[in-house]
Amino acid sequence: RGTFCCHVEALTQQRSDGIFTLTPDEPTGLFNATIGGMGLTGIIMRVTLRMIKVGSLDVDEVLTPFASLDEYFEQAEAADCNNEYAVAWLDQLSGERGVLMTANHADNGNFITGSHVPKLQIPFKLPFNALNKWSLKAFNTAFYAAKKRKSGKRVTSNYQGFFYPLDAVENWNRLYGPRGLFQHQSALPEVNAKQTIRLMLGAAQRADQASFLTVLKRFGSIQSPGLLSFPQPGFTLTLDFPNRGEKTLKLMQELDDLTVAAGGRVNPYKDARMSAETFAASFDDWRVLESFRDPVIVSDFWKRTALKLPKNGNESNFSELIQSVESSVS
Repeated sequence: RGTFCCHVEALTQQRSDGIFTLTPDEPTGLFNATIGGMGLTGIIMRVTLRMIKVGSLDVDEVLTPFASLDEYFEQAEAADCNNEYAVAWLDQLSGERGVLMTANHADNGNFITGSHVPKLQIPFKLPFNALNKWSLKAFNTAFYAAKKRKSGKRVTSNYQGFFYPLDAVENWNRLYGPRGLFQHQSALPEVNAKQTIRLMLGAAQRADQASFLTVLKRFGSIQSPGLLSFPQPGFTLTLDFPNRGEKTLKLMQELDDLTVAAGGRVNPYKDARMSAETFAASFDDWRVLESFRDPVIVSDFWKRTALKLPKNGNESNFSELIQSVESSVS
């Protein structure tokens, strides 16, 4: 169904130079810059969204274990075509095995949200990283075995468990210890995806880094209207690594390099360390967003990346665009 951007019908935005009501067909390009603009074009005050009608808050889920990436890629397109949702979990430490999870909205009329009570909790901040290679190997083995026992069976459950599995553990982030985590998410063209994902998993293993939650999804072919939208046709791989300082940062840069070499892009919306060069290689239109950026708004990310790059593109100034449109209308 495309990205979130595809379902925004209108928005009202406050900028330092005025308040604007924007729709997808507005001529300046500010709408597209805003819905894929990292919050830099102004403050969104109101949004009109087009939603899909569902028959329940429950989902019917089917689990399909796979032993290799070859098996996953053989099923991925059909899984997307035949289901509303499809996502795969990878056991990053074992090689290539994982579980493909597909789901559709149930039609049982259950719209009771209930109260969300986590099954487990981490009651205090741990002084160490509990997510080491050995603990994750044990967890991954148990998780894979549990999912394999349910293989092929349709299970109806509340939407929260499918869409937000980490919420089952309150304060789950404390498992990473006091230094937290780095997340790396890449979008890869379909032609290079399988090979690149293998290289990325291999790089993590060589670096002796264990990813707690490794997720693989297929993006569809619907073009996102957002100026700096992250998704592109192909696949996306997400890896979460405990922050082990320079060793982890070196791995993250290697994953960046593999992504860019494959013609992909690194997700700036989840980033805490991407270089300006990686950002520019991932998003050709960053200069256009800079031209739309509200002059009184800037982020640490933008300072670290875009504002360190040469601004010698063909971008236009937003105020000039507004004046041009007003002149043509009058």
